[in-house]
Amino acid sequence: MLLRLTDGKKTILNILSLYLITSCVLLGIFFYSWYQKEKEVIIDDKILELRELSHSFITHLYDHLKEGEQDFLKLLEETSLELQIPFGIANARGNVLFSTLERFKKGDNIQEFISYQDIEKKHRAHNDKIIKVENDTFLLTQRAGGRFWRFVRTQLDEESGDFYKGGGYLIFKAGGIMDSLLALWIKMAFWFFCAVMGILAVAYFLVKLSLKPLSEKITSLNAFIKDSTHEINTPLSVILMSVERIKEEKLEPQDLQKFKRIKMAAKTLSQIYEDLVYYNFPHLMEGKNEKIDLKQLLSERVDYFMPFYQQKNIDFSANLQESSIVASRTKIARVVDNLLDNAFKYTNVGGKVHLNLTKNTLSVIDNGCGIKKEDQKRIFERYVRSNEEQGGFGIGLSIVKKICNAYKIEITCKSEVGKGSEFILKW
Repeated sequence: MLLRLTDGKKTILNILSLYLITSCVLLGIFFYSWYQKEKEVIIDDKILELRELSHSFITHLYDHLKEGEQDFLKLLEETSLELQIPFGIANARGNVLFSTLERFKKGDNIQEFISYQDIEKKHRAHNDKIIKVENDTFLLTQRAGGRFWRFVRTQLDEESGDFYKGGGYLIFKAGGIMDSLLALWIKMAFWFFCAVMGILAVAYFLVKLSLKPLSEKITSLNAFIKDSTHEINTPLSVILMSVERIKEEKLEPQDLQKFKRIKMAAKTLSQIYEDLVYYNFPHLMEGKNEKIDLKQLLSERVDYFMPFYQQKNIDFSANLQESSIVASRTKIARVVDNLLDNAFKYTNVGGKVHLNLTKNTLSVIDNGCGIKKEDQKRIFERYVRSNEEQGGFGIGLSIVKKICNAYKIEITCKSEVGKGSEFILKW
């Protein structure tokens, strides 16, 4: 029943996992809101910059118009070149009427980009839009004034009726937005990671500090169990040796029954001791692998347990065929002993237990209390007992499972409450 510090670590891990998940959700909400606000600031700054650019462009254009220049198309090209501001003009249907942009040419249609915005930013009062086309970002604005759109209508798009009343767009390239957003995302990811690491570190030390008293008690209990296991060995050996040396035929009838009870109690203690030794000091029971005659081994273990079955008037039967396995004799004996001991414990007085051995299969069948279906998945775990009325530490089947795994022996359990259980080993 040695308690492991790893159990405490599992508890810490479970608590930390729950704490970390909830913290990450809250941090995610916080950082997402922060990201959206910072994103708005970046886009607003860029829109403001482009609006000023648009205003400068329109002002410069009006100055030239006042000078009496009549070729509007040529005037647009010269103004774009003079101010080094590539731009385009599109009507309400998305047709590009003029462009000095590399991405859009005269005659292109950008209606799909106008309708769909990769970066959602639309001013309430003015129809300003940020659109993303592949790796380029553009501002579409209508901030040019009715006079400008009147010129566009008369000079570039005579078929468009009320163009100057909000039916067209000036297109400016908004360089740097995506780079700024990427830098913002990296910044947020970095601070999110730092926040998670900080929370994790604080949580770990808090949980570790709170579990420190429990850890100390577990360590103390482990030491006590180990020391007790050592101390039990000598007196138990003396009892067993003394019991074996007593000749039953020389005992009085009234003492013989008492002697048998003492002998069975000593054997029970021996079983518990062997389980504790294997569980606490597995290296002491390693044993070398050898070819084991299972029929002979099972016969020996049946003889050992027969007095127990006779005491409860259990009808024990066995069908043992020739079979062998390469393994540690000591470990296989522990498997057999625990299965026979379980059958004895959970079979009522007058019940039946059957042991069946074939070439590659061993099964122990009883008609005892049975195991609930929901408990069958956990019966091979440490400290789990399907019937609290029976004694024991709940480590027997855990030892059986561990040894079976070591030798690639498949173990399964078939059980029904009130009808009994069957443990099947295949190799």
